[in-house]
Amino acid sequence: MNCCHTFIWTLCVFYWLAQCQGQDLDVCTPSTGVNKEKPPPKLPEKYHVAVSVIIANKNKSIDMEEYYDGPGNRGSLIFHGTVNKQFIYSYDTEEIIEIDRSPSLFGQNCMVEKMSADKENELIFGYQKTNGSHAHIYTAAGALRIGGNLTEEYMGKANHAGINCDRWYSCVYWPHQNTTMNVTWYFSDPDSWRVSESSSSIPIRADVQGSVISPDGTKRNFSHKYYFQQFEDATQYPFDDSVFQIPRGVYCPKQNQKALPTLPPYFQVTAEIIYPDFQGVSYISEFYDKTSKLISITYKPLLDEGYGLNPLRETHDFNTGVSYVTDLVTRNCSVKPLNVGAFTDEIYDARKVDNLHIRMSTVAEFLGFGGNVSQNWTYSGVRKVRDIDCDVWTAVKMDWPPSPEGRGKYSVWEIYFSTVEWGFVTGEGTPPEFQIPIKVEIHQHKLGLHSITNLINYDYTRPRFTQYSLESCNVVDRRRFQLTFPGPFISKIQDRKDFITSFTIALVLNIGIKTPLRVAAVKLKSVSDKIQVLFSLMDRVNLRNTKVVNPLQEISLAEASKNLLQAVLSGHINLTLSNDVSPTAQTVAADPGSLIETTSSTDLFGGTRCPVSGVSNQKPLPSMSPYFSVTKEIIDPTFKSIQYVKEYYDSLYKYIWLLYRPEFDMGYGTNPLMEIHDFNTGVSYITDKYLGNCSYRALDSHPHESVVDAKKVDSTHLRMATSAEILGLGDLGNKLVTNWTYIGKRNVKKIDCNVWTACKTDWPPVPEAKGKVSVWNWFFTQKSWGVVSGGGDDPEFQVPVRLVIRQPELGIRVIYNFINYDDTWPAANKYDISSCYEFKKRRNFQIAFNGDYKTLVANKRKFLWTFRFYLYLLTDLSPIRVTNVKVDQSDGKVLVRFTMLDKAPAVQTTFNIPNKKQEVLLDDAADRFTDSVKTGNFTMEVDLENSKITIVAKPQSLKEIIHEVDTVYQKQIQMQHDGSLSNGAVAGIAVAMVVVGLLIGVAIMFTINRFRGNSPFQPKKFDNEVQMDN
Repeated sequence: MNCCHTFIWTLCVFYWLAQCQGQDLDVCTPSTGVNKEKPPPKLPEKYHVAVSVIIANKNKSIDMEEYYDGPGNRGSLIFHGTVNKQFIYSYDTEEIIEIDRSPSLFGQNCMVEKMSADKENELIFGYQKTNGSHAHIYTAAGALRIGGNLTEEYMGKANHAGINCDRWYSCVYWPHQNTTMNVTWYFSDPDSWRVSESSSSIPIRADVQGSVISPDGTKRNFSHKYYFQQFEDATQYPFDDSVFQIPRGVYCPKQNQKALPTLPPYFQVTAEIIYPDFQGVSYISEFYDKTSKLISITYKPLLDEGYGLNPLRETHDFNTGVSYVTDLVTRNCSVKPLNVGAFTDEIYDARKVDNLHIRMSTVAEFLGFGGNVSQNWTYSGVRKVRDIDCDVWTAVKMDWPPSPEGRGKYSVWEIYFSTVEWGFVTGEGTPPEFQIPIKVEIHQHKLGLHSITNLINYDYTRPRFTQYSLESCNVVDRRRFQLTFPGPFISKIQDRKDFITSFTIALVLNIGIKTPLRVAAVKLKSVSDKIQVLFSLMDRVNLRNTKVVNPLQEISLAEASKNLLQAVLSGHINLTLSNDVSPTAQTVAADPGSLIETTSSTDLFGGTRCPVSGVSNQKPLPSMSPYFSVTKEIIDPTFKSIQYVKEYYDSLYKYIWLLYRPEFDMGYGTNPLMEIHDFNTGVSYITDKYLGNCSYRALDSHPHESVVDAKKVDSTHLRMATSAEILGLGDLGNKLVTNWTYIGKRNVKKIDCNVWTACKTDWPPVPEAKGKVSVWNWFFTQKSWGVVSGGGDDPEFQVPVRLVIRQPELGIRVIYNFINYDDTWPAANKYDISSCYEFKKRRNFQIAFNGDYKTLVANKRKFLWTFRFYLYLLTDLSPIRVTNVKVDQSDGKVLVRFTMLDKAPAVQTTFNIPNKKQEVLLDDAADRFTDSVKTGNFTMEVDLENSKITIVAKPQSLKEIIHEVDTVYQKQIQMQHDGSLSNGAVAGIAVAMVVVGLLIGVAIMFTINRFRGNSPFQPKKFDNEVQMDN
């Protein structure tokens, strides 16, 4: 917007005119011709200026800011003080957007008007169309009403407020407004006054005196003065695009629309829910499948609503109207009917059909643009969220929040989708995915409420049935079965989870059950070249008062088991499987004589610049926990790419766990990969999460020193990186960083953060970066913010939120958002490497302790760690060699089953682990354990609520299980043919892959290869890689 635009606007407001009465020659006579002596200065194509307007004849003043963007074909005018409005001029859409910025009306009062040529002079930035094209903004000079059809007379030098100026005069007549005026412009004198490095001369002042003749012939004189301050050449000092965008929390009923993206009827997502008004953050993970009518939600409750404050998983079955609530710490499970809230017809995933019935929410309703939300969603433009370009839609919704206070009040809802140029590599889908939901933001201005939901790793892939498993929900009886399909194992099963899904559907279709939730704990293994499937059938849940429309009527467990036998015998349990050798799919039926019931109801097998200076208010960096878990969202704005990495870190036991999906096919597919790094032995285990195949290698086998989970001690030894080093706060490439500097407070994702910065050289570790300086900025939540994470009992404070790395000389910028950072000690079961060992290199045991299960195992995670600790004291087995630990109750006793693994494989390595402990042989460890139990000497001290108790393993309970299915518990179903188990090892495919490391390791690999124009994960074999047989 322009200085003279302001003049035009004030004329339009204070002198509303209708028709021409002729020019006033008493004021002046407009001149014609061309100013040859000295033309006015040339203005930049983009600029910003603050304007103070003195309207002398009205005894009032106006303050405003004007933004002009010629190449962008747009302008913006912001008024301050009593007017307090903003006008956005969008010439591409030919719209003028008027927004009332008054606190009492913010978000409510927004109008959109079409531009038109007959109002050319009323438009601050002018209006022009040529040859039928769309509208264009005036040039910078034309917008200021300088040049063009006007003739300015150079009036010589002048001085304004001590500034040396050049002066121009013109007589201007506007027939549309019947206005004649004398206009005098003052520009800084470039010969005697320097105003900035980018401009030689800028506008300083404009004086306007004249008259307006009304339709009735009445003459009114006026006198205005315009003072211009803070004039900035935006081609040199760019302004923020937000000045041309509809502000957050404002609804504008625009006419130029853009359709909302169409979403599939299923998704997987982690949501980060931020409450800026209450300085709180919470997280929720959801799996949604409208086709199967199933929803799974994992979260940590903020309040105790009857199920405690431990992390909970709710599984909602809209087939039967049942909700299953599982405490993820104690594994307690409850059931309840699905229902809606008391104050509204909408809850998180259910909607009222009438006063008696509910239905499952649609995807659109879940995201906020369904239900009773106003259907006039309006496209609000493009904004950045987490440095991702997003299309934004806005609407108004009544009766939010769902409480008496929200009744009758409206709220503004905004939904953000990534623009079509951005591709996402998600955890399950085939990359890349486009137009992904990124954020939902709600503003309730009347109540002063504000909530932000960041959608992390939103995946359009349909969730597998394994995501809804009720394996640990013991609220109903169950029966465990074993079934065999013809092999071979590897050639038939490309994806275990897809196989489980197909198998579950086959049971639902053929044995009379209505919901896939009744098929649980499905396990696969290869025996004598055949596919052996172990699974549980769960009984129906009988609940009254379910409100789901037309709930499906379930059959009993006994009837389902009988139907299962008949379906197997008649060859109706068949699957269509693809062969990895032949593309032709094959229909494979279960062996009619293979059905065995194996157990009863208890299943135990389940930017700042460098250098930083002038900062005196220093703060120490927050100390980092020796263990944590976190999900990293890694964003590369330059290449519009996003990746996700899940990590568990434990420096006490010296283990690191990593789950990620390679962005590109490295020659071995793009399935999610799990890595476990054991710094006790120096071995890294890599497992394909779908196929279950495992490879192992030495920890030093990565070609780049930048992978930060291993650090050189000297030329022959490696050590585990500290948590600070892994998160980028320590060293990088063995170059110690000590110059961290506190630089103040910032707001990230509406979270108040303290920020530290440091300068590092030689990053990324490529020759092009040698000697160049990069800037690292770390963001931690302020002490007043509490973060409710997935595993902790209480809110956590001073939690890492973001890391931004800039390498300005190479044009590199990488952002790491830390999602659900949790400094709770990771569960030992996470570090499971059992799939990397043949059965002959495992030994399985079962023991029992006298005592009440609920008392002794009140905290299951703590009980399992205690068991591993005492087993370590007795046998010298490191915790990673004790796996598949299951604890349950049986006949008033606590039953524990577990597997001992052989010592780590020998690998060729250049580096050694300092003070590496000699590992005990598997048989020696097993002998120590069995001797201790047989003599009544295997004891554990268990923490109770207010005391400790020592428990002793019962000698007669000791039992070694030769196979994963205990033959003692096997019984055949009546009328069944004889079936038998044959020994066999699961054949494995060694997945040779690049070790992508942890947070900075993944990012550095990604950035280096992006910089060089290569794939970030190039296929590479390692010379010292050894394949194991499964």
